[in-house]
Amino acid sequence: FILILTFALSFIEVVSNIYSTNPQPLGDWWYHFEYAKNYAVAKLALFNSTLNQANGGLPYPPLFQLFLVPSVVLNIGYSFAYFWELIAYSLAVFSIMYLVYKIRDIKTSVIVGLLIISSLAFFDRAIAIPESFELIFYPLAYLFFLKRNWIPFLVVSLVMVYSHGIPSII
Repeated sequence: FILILTFALSFIEVVSNIYSTNPQPLGDWWYHFEYAKNYAVAKLALFNSTLNQANGGLPYPPLFQLFLVPSVVLNIGYSFAYFWELIAYSLAVFSIMYLVYKIRDIKTSVIVGLLIISSLAFFDRAIAIPESFELIFYPLAYLFFLKRNWIPFLVVSLVMVYSHGIPSII
């Protein structure tokens, strides 16, 4: 029931964004989409000085942009961004609920899930930007760390670093 509720509330929030006064994917999605456009035509955008200006002149880790490349190739950029917002938000809530379930119990997990769903601040980061990967994978990394399961911990941590850089694990 909670899974269906989470997905339904996520859907409502994403659809309300689509039909808002600013019907574009939230955040700096367009910036990452420009990187993806370069990667889609086999240009090494990692050291593109024009794109890197928004990041203080530093290259942006490419994982999230490479994730967007199929949407560029298929010419479904905005549609994919809206779809990813729906999926990312749901996966991030599920990921946190799973962590709480493994540490505590199902009742606490449900309460935490409902609190997170009601948080507009959480929704602001679970959008079509690299931070969405962090929201999904950080709780899993924490769980793997607690269980001393080092290989999955390393893999999940690397996904976060290659999607948003070192700040994602600090």
